[in-house]
Amino acid sequence: MQADPVEVLWKIDGVIDENLPGGELTFNELRETNDVLKEADRHLKTHFHRRGYFEASVDSFQVDSTGNSTQVTLHATQGERYRIGSVNHDVIRYDDPPNPPELFTIEDALWETELIEEYIGTLIEFYEEEGYPLAQVSIEGFHPDPDTRTVDLHLEILPGERTYAGELSFDGLERLESSWLQRVAGVSDSTLITPEVMNQTRRNLDQVDMFNYISEPEIRVRDGTPHLHFTVEELPATSFDILLGYMPDRGGPEGAGNAIVGQADLEVRNLFSQGSTMRMVFERMEPLVTQLDLGYRQEWLLGTPFSAGGSFDFLQQDTTYQVRNLKLSGGYRLSSTTSIETTFRRQNTSANVNPDLPIRALDGTSTFGGAGFRYRNTDDRYSPTSGVEFYLHAETGLRRITDTRADQFTLDENQRQQRVQLQ
Repeated sequence: MQADPVEVLWKIDGVIDENLPGGELTFNELRETNDVLKEADRHLKTHFHRRGYFEASVDSFQVDSTGNSTQVTLHATQGERYRIGSVNHDVIRYDDPPNPPELFTIEDALWETELIEEYIGTLIEFYEEEGYPLAQVSIEGFHPDPDTRTVDLHLEILPGERTYAGELSFDGLERLESSWLQRVAGVSDSTLITPEVMNQTRRNLDQVDMFNYISEPEIRVRDGTPHLHFTVEELPATSFDILLGYMPDRGGPEGAGNAIVGQADLEVRNLFSQGSTMRMVFERMEPLVTQLDLGYRQEWLLGTPFSAGGSFDFLQQDTTYQVRNLKLSGGYRLSSTTSIETTFRRQNTSANVNPDLPIRALDGTSTFGGAGFRYRNTDDRYSPTSGVEFYLHAETGLRRITDTRADQFTLDENQRQQRVQLQ
């Protein structure tokens, strides 16, 4: 037999309160009056105690039946709202943890469960930043005083033991060595585990561009000693992409048709040492433009925050002109978010002397020196959801024009050039 629907109305101090739900309450006309009052009183206190109304209670209820429906009206008294009285802390000491500072005052504030939770969360954050990542805070004493309408709190703080990073552990390593990653991470046995250290460690690992995925750090215990643990997915040791196409002859210049065009990209990681990357990109485009990029870079050179690299690239426009660049770079990582670099670049340009070609590219040699600054605190290299990335690089150089046709286009054989890159 299906029960008749029941509508529950709350009257708090004689006023209907539609914000106090009654859906969790179930009523039956045959139930004892005391049972109904107990269930309603428990429901009421759960709602009002979170806001500091510790004297709220159900006084009576009224049942009205009309046809197949039943309405239950609960009459309750809200009472006065309590304030927070004294807040006492009891720190259970395993070593020598600091006493909690005066974070913010909650004494004499109106009672709000959310405010108490925020205060406890702030206490936990304080101890986490002091190197106690397993700290716990619990309410051991709760003393409402009906005379003063205040509630005294007694909090028990269990900081645990001060925890150090120790030797990192990894799941998912295939080619990279954990000893090299330990230096990259920048932590040691004397590094306290704090939320900032955990974030910095993950960013340091992410900066070397050797992982497709790095988990958030976990605190694990090995042989009784806590340490940081990561689950990682390495990027492939070798990646090769090639895209080719056919360009038919469309009646253009000789050699401009019936050609193969496309791009090939080869990248090899950890070729000669941990943290090294070699890349080659070859591109053949219409109309017969050829480009080649070769580069090699070593992160964390000899286990230090220094990096070094070199690259060579050229751009060839059929037989019209060619530009070649040789670049050397060195960098130093100041922190998990900040790095600086210096660059040296040599550029050579060769141009066809055919007077019928409508170009102004001249033979010449340029020498550039530059410096750069990078800041990145994103949460992920490839799919960031928070943080910012900033890169600034500036270089200056001297261009010497060696072309015999220089006097047709410019009066200066030596030219100063500057270049600024911002992203």
